Amino acid sequence: MQPIHLTFVAAVLIAAPGLVQAKEPAPPPAVFQAVIDCRVEPDPDKRLACFDRAVDAMAAASKDRELLVTDRPAMREARQELFGYAVPDATPLLGDDAVNAEDRIDSITAKIARAALDPRGRVVLTLEGGARWQQIDGETIPAPRVGQSVTIRKAALGSFLAKVEKGRAFRVRRIGD
Repeated sequence: MQPIHLTFVAAVLIAAPGLVQAKEPAPPPAVFQAVIDCRVEPDPDKRLACFDRAVDAMAAASKDRELLVTDRPAMREARQELFGYAVPDATPLLGDDAVNAEDRIDSITAKIARAALDPRGRVVLTLEGGARWQQIDGETIPAPRVGQSVTIRKAALGSFLAKVEKGRAFRVRRIGD
């Protein structure tokens, strides 16, 4: 590659974060916002009546599955189950990684439930819980065994590295469960 091209690529990579506009968080659902709006009513009787109406509407929306409520542990569990998949923007469902850095999943550790070789002789791991990962590099590694612990972590450019116990790391991708 000629030096001019390297300079251009470097300039694009450095400027890219500034080109991306941060999205405004989505407003809360109307039935949720109605509860929040009741707080400003100065008259205690009217405020209570407002809360009663708003909570009844929220309960009805939840019952009709128009409003889904979850908590942080459930979101974290969902992120762990989706780890490795190229999920379209799940920010509205799972939260924003930039805002919730403590909720970011950069690696998972699990026990191997099944280990096999694909037709090209590359390792395919099935983890407890059903997640399946396929080796995508040509690295020669000792055959993983059922019950061993494997750690899969994010690597550069959206790739993933797996390491079985104290073995060497190898590149993997998540495949259909």
